Amino acid sequence: VIASGAGGAIIGTTTVTADSGVARFGDVLLEGIANTQYVLTFSSGSLAEAQSPPINMTPGVPASLSIATQPAGGRSGQALDTIPVVELLDAQGNVVTQDSDSEVTVVIASGAGGAIIGTTTVTADNGVARFGDLAMTGAVGESYVLAFSTPGLSTVEAEPLTVRPGVPASLSIATQPAGGRS
Repeated sequence: VIASGAGGAIIGTTTVTADSGVARFGDVLLEGIANTQYVLTFSSGSLAEAQSPPINMTPGVPASLSIATQPAGGRSGQALDTIPVVELLDAQGNVVTQDSDSEVTVVIASGAGGAIIGTTTVTADNGVARFGDLAMTGAVGESYVLAFSTPGLSTVEAEPLTVRPGVPASLSIATQPAGGRS
């Protein structure tokens, strides 16, 4: 039984028969929230309960990607208004803070005529991939969806974003003036 620590669960066989005075729990797993301490209580009939020392949960291995900060559109050719941030999560949804090796890549999953400018593959830092210099070019008003991936995990897609007109680069005369009177 979990004596302390919120959000945890014991999985496996929790009742065993002692052999030569020793109870072995061979298939028991403790799932919980990373950076939470859990204390387990063991009991048997009329014997006094025993408690485990605190067990500090650490994240497991990466099992999925999650977009922590959705990208937001920007001016064509300029940095996105909001840079995307992607987290590597374990099977319980904890950020895998010990992962500073996984490479996360961004591509355009949908939207015609667009291109990504900037670093499209970044290495996670403590389980978090920040795409700090991304910009988009493309058709003004077109909806684009960015997709993020890392080898061995499913791709995750961002919410659609749109590209706004870029910064003016030149002036042109759309209608030539006609002759006038002096």
